[in-house]
Amino acid sequence: MRERERDRVRECERDRERDTARDREWTIVRNRKRERHRGWQHSTEGPGQHYGGRRQRQNGQQRNHYPVNWRDRPDVTTFYFTRFSEDASEKELWYHFKQMGDVREIFIPKHRNKEGRRYGFVRYKGVSSASYMERKLDNIIVGGLKLHVNIPKYGRGKEEKELTAAKQRGHKEGDNLRCSMAAEPNTKRSYAEVVTSHAENKERRRRTSSLTMAHGRTQSSIILDISEEAKKRYADTWVGRLKRQQVFERVEDELSWILGSEVSPKYLRDDMVLLIGLSDTKAQELIKEETNHGTSAFYGLEKWNSKTKPGNRLIWVQCWGIPLVAWSIDHLRKIVAAVGDLVEIDDDFEDMQRLDRARVLVRTPWTPTVEHIVTAQIDGDVHKISIVEENWNTGVVCARHHRSV
Repeated sequence: MRERERDRVRECERDRERDTARDREWTIVRNRKRERHRGWQHSTEGPGQHYGGRRQRQNGQQRNHYPVNWRDRPDVTTFYFTRFSEDASEKELWYHFKQMGDVREIFIPKHRNKEGRRYGFVRYKGVSSASYMERKLDNIIVGGLKLHVNIPKYGRGKEEKELTAAKQRGHKEGDNLRCSMAAEPNTKRSYAEVVTSHAENKERRRRTSSLTMAHGRTQSSIILDISEEAKKRYADTWVGRLKRQQVFERVEDELSWILGSEVSPKYLRDDMVLLIGLSDTKAQELIKEETNHGTSAFYGLEKWNSKTKPGNRLIWVQCWGIPLVAWSIDHLRKIVAAVGDLVEIDDDFEDMQRLDRARVLVRTPWTPTVEHIVTAQIDGDVHKISIVEENWNTGVVCARHHRSV
């Protein structure tokens, strides 16, 4: 058995060498940090194009266009995978993934996901149907364990567009629910304008903060003495403000591929993520990318300070008792407006799989735990709609049907 396994590994290595020789524009990343220092060059872009996407000036000329990363090519598809053994290596996984298509890269971060499991990303070239490939990969068994594979939310690109187009062709109403909540189109704007626009929204959120008083509770006051060392612990740490707030529960999985394994993102609250290990140089690159192209994962970046106080929470709530005739995104947004702003809906609502309740992600200034009754009138009839915050600590169990990685 061991010799057979070694033969498989050697065969895998020969496949990788042949792939590299056949198509030099594709490079396999074995160690992202080490290879970054080597300054790999992209053979199809000329000697001035570094692998990491940073273009140098040649002959005194300034290149004013943004370089295209090979991973963003339309014929490249990324899949997230987890649930494999502790001793499984990239070589072994490469052998299994190679059976399903043209593998171009495998990356396994050092840290683990939220469930404490190892996870990684695999990139394929020439995938005609991402959903079909996803199902095939999800049935791979490595070391007696069946892999869990799906498409990461960040960078789904053409897969999301194809899915949206298919839904628009197949349905009339309700299938554009997620599209209506999509982020605003990226426009060129200065970093100051981005921060200013965020500040202008504070007043609107402050007006709804009085709603928290509806939850009458006992209160107490204390004084905490914080050492100077503790105050300075995160003084040089960057804080990013997420564009796509719906990924707040899995920021490590979503951002590790974008920021690199040396950065450890930690969700704070609201749309804020503490980016431990992010260098000032990388932060400035992200700011420039957002200012010039609007393609970064954050709409704002700033250094953490003691006055950094997130004013809202992102929570999942369940809305019970919504009349069938009111089953639409516009009505749902009005129903939860008293509690907060609608961010995302559960797949069951969009597909109308469950009509007894709707599961919604909202951004709210309310303190835990939200319980609210909405009285809705339809043609003179009165309907009571209950909004209840999901509370995992007290045993409220609800299957999460929204797409996650």
